[in-house]
Amino acid sequence: MDLSVKLLAESLGLSERTIRYRINRAPAGKKGVHLNVRYLTGDETERSYRAYMVFRRAKEVLGNATNAQIWMQTEQRALGNKTPLSMLVRDVGAGTVLNTLGAIEDGGYL
Repeated sequence: MDLSVKLLAESLGLSERTIRYRINRAPAGKKGVHLNVRYLTGDETERSYRAYMVFRRAKEVLGNATNAQIWMQTEQRALGNKTPLSMLVRDVGAGTVLNTLGAIEDGGYL
């Protein structure tokens, strides 16, 4: 899932600065990407896992990662014109997104 730092931060309910701190890329000019990964807190880990599970389900329902990524970043009427990605900060939002994916899979009216 190739997301910008801004979108990733939004989906996890974290600031862009925190995301950049957690995954600190090597300075410009050095060859290759050297990651200095810092551990996530328990809450950040839970949010990351929630985002992973929803994205995985979106891939199953929508057929591939590209379709899932586009859908996750597009406002959906069934979600009150919010993006699925923005709903993942809380469990209840993730549940709503999963229910919407279930309705899409079943051919239900949204």
